[in-house]
Amino acid sequence: MKSLKEKTLTVVLYLSLLLICTFSTTIAMAEDIPTIVASGSCGTDVNWSLDNEGTLTISGTGDMKSFDTNAFYPWYSNRSDIKNVVIEDGVVSIGRAAFQNFTTITAISLPESIKTIGKDAVKGCSGLINFTIPDGITYIDSYAFYNCSSLININIPESVTYIDNYAFSQCTSLNNVIIPKSVINIEYGAFNHCTNLNNITICEGVNVIGAYAFYGCTNLTSIIIPESVTDIGDSAFYDCSSLTSIIIPEGVTSIGEDAFYGCVKLTAKVYNNSYAHEWCGANS
Repeated sequence: MKSLKEKTLTVVLYLSLLLICTFSTTIAMAEDIPTIVASGSCGTDVNWSLDNEGTLTISGTGDMKSFDTNAFYPWYSNRSDIKNVVIEDGVVSIGRAAFQNFTTITAISLPESIKTIGKDAVKGCSGLINFTIPDGITYIDSYAFYNCSSLININIPESVTYIDNYAFSQCTSLNNVIIPKSVINIEYGAFNHCTNLNNITICEGVNVIGAYAFYGCTNLTSIIIPESVTDIGDSAFYDCSSLTSIIIPEGVTSIGEDAFYGCVKLTAKVYNNSYAHEWCGANS
């Protein structure tokens, strides 16, 4: 039998090991909890915080402040540390130039409360791969996604009615776009030099394809223009050098200068094709 001294020593050793294990677990758990390294205000009732894992969180209610240039957003000095952006429910807008030239960002999460994406909002976010535009957005401002060169896919919900100048210009990895029937105008240079874009579906409802809208989309092979379109702007499909076929409805009353200049493989134009809108939900 163990002596009292041996039993006491055993208990002490056991309690010591238990204490060490508990302390180590507590430290490990504490290390797993992100810590805030910077924070502040970015709107009347909107705040921001950045944690040590590189997540920038925007929270509160109402509009995010807009910024004249990227040098004036409050997280400017921390920009190289930001990897992800999370905007929480209640925030209704992404301010102008809010994340301009954030080359380290790979993901941005938006709530359904967002209604406006400001000018230059994510311009130059060259590491951004996917971006989901929430339902409720009605307007995509100019240069909003300009030069997001890693952006592969973009959804445009049916709440959007207007795609402004150069909104997706220079998105050189973008390969598939569906313009929903809610969109009225595709403005000047909206998809200019999206050189990897090989499939573009424009649904019934669009009235105007603006000047330079698809200028330099050198990988685009075919395009169907719905009957709702009346105006194709100057150089709209300029230098779409892989384009081999296009469907133009009789309702088009204006085709701008050099609209198809440099489309060296274009051999056929078809009018009033009955299958033009089968992928656009035209009969729904």
